Amino acid sequence: MDSVQQVQEKIAALEAALRQTAFDVLNESRSYDQAARLLKLAESLKELESEFAKVMHPPSPSEDDEGCTWWGKGYPRFCIRDDRLVKEAKGKKSVVPYTQEVDHGGFDVVVNWISQHAQAAWQMTDMVEELSGTVAGYKPYAVVGALGEAGLVRRVKRGSYRAVSEVSAEDWWALLEAGPIVAPTPPEVTESTFEDDIPF
Repeated sequence: MDSVQQVQEKIAALEAALRQTAFDVLNESRSYDQAARLLKLAESLKELESEFAKVMHPPSPSEDDEGCTWWGKGYPRFCIRDDRLVKEAKGKKSVVPYTQEVDHGGFDVVVNWISQHAQAAWQMTDMVEELSGTVAGYKPYAVVGALGEAGLVRRVKRGSYRAVSEVSAEDWWALLEAGPIVAPTPPEVTESTFEDDIPF
């Protein structure tokens, strides 16, 4: 089934390339119409990826809602199924949910990156860029989304996150696998909190 994952990664890469092209078109020629059409194509690729996943992994009795303990308020929602982190979400204009899956190995790659940057807040874009040769671009977002729902990662400000230090990253998979998540709420992290942490 590695070929299935490769196809999903190629679709995700093409979607990302279309979004980047739309951004470039908007910056260079200010053609809003052309950029909007490119973004619409990118969105349809996201739906294609979801449909492809459904065809290649049709739900079985153990994979339906009763067999998967979902957590998350509405969409996106998450569960661990067949040693994979599963994210189910809806696009902004779509009523049909799409599914993204991250295998345990991909999860570990993202968590290791977070562990290496655990001393301070980190940027999501930095993670995606640094891991781009290792995991598909959607996987870090899926993992961080699940960890955020579980209270293991906190959003500091838009695009900036920080791991909760009370729980070891080595235990994150087991906590998610146990689902549904009932994590302790750590104190709110703010930029002023970071200033207090600097030893001068």
